[in-house]
Amino acid sequence: MKECVIAVIGAGATALSLLDSLVDEARAEPDCPRLVVYLIETRRLRGRGLAYEDDLATNLLNTRAGFITPFPKRPGHFFSWLQENEAAWRHEFPGLVVDAQTFVPRPLFGLYLECMMGELAGELMRIGGTLVPVTAEATDLEPTPEGRVVVHTDTALAIRADRVVLSCGNLQAREEDAVERLPGFFANPYPIRRLAHRIPRDASVAIVGARLSAIDVALGLLSTGHDGPLTMISRSGYLPAVRGTQGRYKPRILTQETIAAHLARHGRVRLAELVRWVEDEIELAGGGRRVEGASFPPEPPPDPLAFLEAEIAAAAHPRPWQAVLYATNGLVDMLWRALPEEERSLFLARFQAAWMAYRVSIPVENARRLLAAGWAGRLAFRSGESVVAPGEGGGFSLRIGRDGAAEAFDAVVCAYGSPRDPRRLDSRLVGNILARGLARPHRHGGLDVVPESGRLIEADGTEGLAISALGELTAGVHFFTSALEINARHAAAQARSLVHGIVHAPRELAAPLAPAVPPRSRVLVEAV
Repeated sequence: MKECVIAVIGAGATALSLLDSLVDEARAEPDCPRLVVYLIETRRLRGRGLAYEDDLATNLLNTRAGFITPFPKRPGHFFSWLQENEAAWRHEFPGLVVDAQTFVPRPLFGLYLECMMGELAGELMRIGGTLVPVTAEATDLEPTPEGRVVVHTDTALAIRADRVVLSCGNLQAREEDAVERLPGFFANPYPIRRLAHRIPRDASVAIVGARLSAIDVALGLLSTGHDGPLTMISRSGYLPAVRGTQGRYKPRILTQETIAAHLARHGRVRLAELVRWVEDEIELAGGGRRVEGASFPPEPPPDPLAFLEAEIAAAAHPRPWQAVLYATNGLVDMLWRALPEEERSLFLARFQAAWMAYRVSIPVENARRLLAAGWAGRLAFRSGESVVAPGEGGGFSLRIGRDGAAEAFDAVVCAYGSPRDPRRLDSRLVGNILARGLARPHRHGGLDVVPESGRLIEADGTEGLAISALGELTAGVHFFTSALEINARHAAAQARSLVHGIVHAPRELAAPLAPAVPPRSRVLVEAV
């Protein structure tokens, strides 16, 4: 029987969505060969990824339990699983009260993803396929003359694959300065539980960033008994908005049909037009009246504590503008590509920080904890670019803002996510495929890919046929890749493209492969 070997690099939530869609596509395609999927991941627990790993319960989802799902065709699946499998999670979260509106701890969602990965292995087996988890770091991709790709790992295991999917999640920045190698500097805050053990409880800590990761750091340290001063530094001055009580909203203006018709007439969408459509949609969502949050972009708050207090009060009611922004998940990438090139650059330079602060909101529970810590003098908020240098007597010296005086901190935690430029990523794999010319940076971040299939655009501008990417590595093409729903949609489209390409491949697929594991190798290849 013919088989197709697919190597998926990374085993987080997006990889899980891809596997689910691959099973669906293969089941529906009678001519699909047997699928052998190698799932290559450095972490022991598969399905969780960095975002949902086993960590502190203060790391909360920012989507309600009734809405979040890695499976677009199965809305509400996570909440159903919680109700039907309480014995699987109650011992880890004994006091948690869960309903469809709850913002549950991210480690609980990670446990669900881990269980789903096991179920998907069984589903793949039922259609004649195999899932082979590999504990290793993928370090390089080497094309073969017959059009396949050899995946090299740090264990000396090499996997010859017909297709490779990069689903690497959020990669941290490469250390580029000597200060970043000093004790007390943390380029990656996760897991927060480990971070809390490594930072002395009385240390003064600068948290560089002000979105979800930075909030995880602040609340995680406080929850583990940290009593030294914490300072959260927002480069832009924005803090995340707080989620209101509204439900889902079905747009009437911002629809794929409307956008497609506009593009057919004009060929592009101007930024001013897009802002007007959003404002008009918010009016409709608010019952035909202008409502708070309608004008974009709002100014950064001059008083962070007053901002949090006002946001907490507003979050007790429906917030139509939030419902509209979340409803754009189905077409945000379409709108991004419809903008003229110069306006995409303008948006990233001037408006992205505000958009992210208002689009990626936080649960009211977290806002209350931040406000309480601020009132108690345990957490301060600052704004401006920060420059870090070694402190004269140890620790670090930070200059915050253009004219700010140097301030001393015992520890610095970087909590601002992946750099957009892939050349700055701390990834041997990404560095090697760029050096080989198998990929090229996208001007707006990540790697350049074909939007529909996710296939990499090589250095000479040609479309690679065997390697594709998902998630944060495609941020320049798709703009917003932080939402599970969006990545799941991209994964489903990529699964369709993969299976179609496999079935209609112009060459013979691989004979069944069993890559040899060299003696004394550190790789762990688990049977499923």
